[in-house]
Amino acid sequence: YGIEVRNPVGESNGTVSVQISNNRVEDYQKTGILVSGDVNVTMFKNTVSSSYDQSALAANSVDIGDGAGGWVSDNTIYGNQWLGTSYWIATAMVVYDAHNLQLTNNSILGNSDIGIAIQYSSNIMLRGNAILDQGQDAGVCHINGDTCEVFDIGVSSYASDGVYLVRNRIQGFDVAYESDTSQQRVGGDNNRPGRSGR
Repeated sequence: YGIEVRNPVGESNGTVSVQISNNRVEDYQKTGILVSGDVNVTMFKNTVSSSYDQSALAANSVDIGDGAGGWVSDNTIYGNQWLGTSYWIATAMVVYDAHNLQLTNNSILGNSDIGIAIQYSSNIMLRGNAILDQGQDAGVCHINGDTCEVFDIGVSSYASDGVYLVRNRIQGFDVAYESDTSQQRVGGDNNRPGRSGR
């Protein structure tokens, strides 16, 4: 990890508030910035590059989860592709079991399998972000001689409740936004080229 913040739920004396700001994170392996557990994070004006080797690990530039929440704003985050031969997904940001989290005015750049992947989370607001897929995609992957799906999604939301997208710019992905539930609310000002789901 480039920056790692952990406060396991149930093993601490309550919520820890942390500020992560004005850092440059690069040449990491699995995760650039990790925020995990009973943490209220304020993260702003950081630059996180793509991982060191996208063929060795399916990396996430930013990972917020396991009960964490807070505010992530005005960061520049370069995404990741998974270039290996197993069935994994790499992202610019993964939000897993996070709650009460605002993502505002961030620039998601580079080439990601998924720009922002949200799973098992609630009350997640995406507002005013630029989520852009830039550069050549990896193409079709192969596992034991069989082809497998290559992901190219701007924002995905699964098993989550209350995910709101307002005035985001999502461009360059095969699928701009994909969700498995009607509990999502997508503002009318989002730029969502292509299909809205599969």
